Amino acid sequence: METPTKKVLFFSNQGLSSLHLGIELEIMERLLSQNIKVYYTTCDKVTKSCFFNPTGNPIGCGICQGRNIVLHKLISSENLIHIPFPVVNIDSSINQYDVKKNTNISDWDYEGINIGKGILSSVISLRRDYEVHDEKVYPLIKQELEVSLKSLLGFKQLLNFLKPEEIYIFNGRFSETYPLLSLCQSLKIPFYTMELGATNQKFELFHNSLPHSIASRQKSMWTLWENSTNQKYVLAENWFQEKIRGVNKDDKVYTKNQNKNLLPVNFETTKTNISIFNSSEDEMKTIDEWQHELFNTQNEAIQKIVQKYIDNEKYHFYLRVHPNLENVDNSQVKEILAFSYRNLTIIPANDPIDTYQLMLKSDLIISFGSTIGIEASFHGKTSISLGKSFYTGMDAVYEPKSFEELYTLIESSTALKPKPRMNTLPYAYYIINRGENYINFNYMDKFNSSFRGVKIKRFYLASIIKSILYFKDYKIYRDKFKILYNRMPKIMDLNKLKI
Repeated sequence: METPTKKVLFFSNQGLSSLHLGIELEIMERLLSQNIKVYYTTCDKVTKSCFFNPTGNPIGCGICQGRNIVLHKLISSENLIHIPFPVVNIDSSINQYDVKKNTNISDWDYEGINIGKGILSSVISLRRDYEVHDEKVYPLIKQELEVSLKSLLGFKQLLNFLKPEEIYIFNGRFSETYPLLSLCQSLKIPFYTMELGATNQKFELFHNSLPHSIASRQKSMWTLWENSTNQKYVLAENWFQEKIRGVNKDDKVYTKNQNKNLLPVNFETTKTNISIFNSSEDEMKTIDEWQHELFNTQNEAIQKIVQKYIDNEKYHFYLRVHPNLENVDNSQVKEILAFSYRNLTIIPANDPIDTYQLMLKSDLIISFGSTIGIEASFHGKTSISLGKSFYTGMDAVYEPKSFEELYTLIESSTALKPKPRMNTLPYAYYIINRGENYINFNYMDKFNSSFRGVKIKRFYLASIIKSILYFKDYKIYRDKFKILYNRMPKIMDLNKLKI
């Protein structure tokens, strides 16, 4: 047998999702085809829970582990080696962290390795709320701290033993995965994060960065754009047109329950109408590249803008709450509901007001990084972005560096020219084409997908056996469930596999 060119460590932790597991298997097989030795590990419930099964539901863990046991056997290679995840003791480590005394969770580290960003990312996303300093949230923070420490110390043992030349991991921003990336950065070990590509039929790899990295995405964006044919212009323009018609395939269609052409009843064309489109803040709250220098929260910025013009009847502001915040009861939404300004009309997340009609009829658009900002520029509207986004720095929107500059843009809005339409096209082309196509993974849906022609089932014999074994941790599951849902679990809750 030919000597392997290198060895890598692959953390396979996506067994609850047939889509994500298929991506892992696809990438793993490609590495093996390049004569790379692949060591892979699964948590085997050592961390007790993960972001995708935050209660440590024993059935969920059984499905995940069972799928891994069965489906990795479909890859026939002497270079594919399973290695158990180390069981570690964190009793002497966990007591040094006290959220009441050390409130800056994102800075928490263990022997110089940052774990806080992953903990905070998991807590914020599980709760859909960026306000975490609350007595009710502390048990969840402690839970994620335990996950993080078990993950970090386990990975340390694996890296010391295997000495891999590269690491592969899915997403990477959560309690159980971020410590590995932080460790890799400290030890200068190259790593790749995996994510879904433009559609369910593609995957994307990110070298030495999270998938959320603006710099990494833009590097891929420009490479794709520069290496494509002239058809890219037509395809990019079609993406914008399909978005406004509500037929796009790359994302959830948020406008399907809105009434075509419906505007707020108080929309007056005699005023300068400025529409503000916010975003949900939970996913990117701990990603450094997405933090803005001018404000801590979008609501803080919105209030500052509205208050500046509270006595100027020339301007009226409309806040279109992002549909992704529908049925969310968090700090961001509660603050919005408490807004009371005579020059601000709030359009709730589930309101039938037509988002695109509002955009087209407004004199100025202010967004916080959502696609509506760049869409507005494409459709010939003057668009200002106050948030970071994957189109930051592309001269596709106005990006004020201070509130004074923002106010100047607002007050000269009727004379401002929209940014060049051409500048919006590379972003759209990337959104619809990013990633690589599968070879042996066939994704249909979460119940009917297959790898190498073998259906990815929910349960195998191995899944059942593992689930039974994992019930020894029922007390841990019960306690985690109570922390997350504020009640004791019932039998039917065992079907609640993911948050």
